[in-house]
Amino acid sequence: MDRSQNIAGKNGTGEAEARRRPQQARSKQKVEAILEAATMLIGEKGVDSVSMRDIARATAMPLSVIYQYFPNKSAIVEKLFTAMTAHSRARTAAVAATIKDPADFVIATEQLLDEYYETVRRHPAMADLINAVLADKTLGHLDVQDSRWHANVLYDSIEHRVIPARRDEFRRILFMFNHLIGGLMRLLLSLDDQQARRMLDDYKMLTRRQVADIFE
Repeated sequence: MDRSQNIAGKNGTGEAEARRRPQQARSKQKVEAILEAATMLIGEKGVDSVSMRDIARATAMPLSVIYQYFPNKSAIVEKLFTAMTAHSRARTAAVAATIKDPADFVIATEQLLDEYYETVRRHPAMADLINAVLADKTLGHLDVQDSRWHANVLYDSIEHRVIPARRDEFRRILFMFNHLIGGLMRLLLSLDDQQARRMLDDYKMLTRRQVADIFE
């Protein structure tokens, strides 16, 4: 390689790479700003009342820039929902790893339920996001997939202690109760905290009764 090629290799490619990095960083910052604004607006107004134009105004970005990163509001909702479920999945996996026996299982699942309620109570936009996903025919499957994921992780943590003849039943129960949590949270948000916590305890009791005789 001659000297001119070497200079081009060092300066040409290097400068191009240096230019790309700030552009990528700015793009990431814009996406984060869009998502933060969307979350804030959804929490204040609900998903149905938030438009792409509202998000543009909240971020002080041209509407065309919002569309550059997200083709429609459904794409923003999907991104927010994916981020939300990634966090909850990580927490479920961590708690499931501590389960060794049926007593641990009950404690762990109720702990996860309490944590989820506290999070949704602090961030009501989460419930609106779930509603939006359920109402969108192109996104509805995401909520079902997430419920099944949590059910499978919890099932795997305690399968060895489940009566073999009832393992299919137990898997179905976990899937059903996990999927019902979304509706439960929407209901709890419509109540004051004291009423909500009593109803949360009722839900725990129903779950405990349903699985009481399913373990060896």
